[in-house]
Amino acid sequence: MKFKDGYWRMRPGVRGDYATAAHDVTALDGSLRVLAPTREITRRGNTIDGPVLRVDLSSPMPDVIRVRTVHFAGSVPDSPPSPYGTTGPR
Repeated sequence: MKFKDGYWRMRPGVRGDYATAAHDVTALDGSLRVLAPTREITRRGNTIDGPVLRVDLSSPMPDVIRVRTVHFAGSVPDSPPSPYGTTGPR
């Protein structure tokens, strides 16, 4: 990416997805977490396709706003790890 003429320019063939609305806003300790879809949600079927961005807003010092946008941060394991590892008990 290059910054020119006030906009981020992307490589040819790359498409950007941008947040269109704040769907869910959560106040955390000293910050805000916003879940924002990249297209308008007008019906239930719109929630199936398309990325959802997580936007974290905080202020590390006076007169400064930190904005962090995450598309995919990983997942939570389904169950706690086994004390026996992957092989099971012997």
